[in-house]
Amino acid sequence: MATIVNTYVDPNDEYKRISVITDTDGKRHRKILSPTDDVSGEPDIVKNLAASIWTDSIKTAYQNKMNADLIKYGG
Repeated sequence: MATIVNTYVDPNDEYKRISVITDTDGKRHRKILSPTDDVSGEPDIVKNLAASIWTDSIKTAYQNKMNADLIKYGG
């Protein structure tokens, strides 16, 4: 069966996380990809989207947020 991949980026999300919904053989899988995630194994539609919206400044801002959260909440 065919695999259908849908993507969504919330326009209000300052870090431009990508929601990926994959339908294969009647089963649906969802995941969220963040700017620091490796998307090399993702379908081309996801890789192209990530390359177009995840600028260096967004990646840096997201990494800084994750570092601040780690200090604040531990890890």
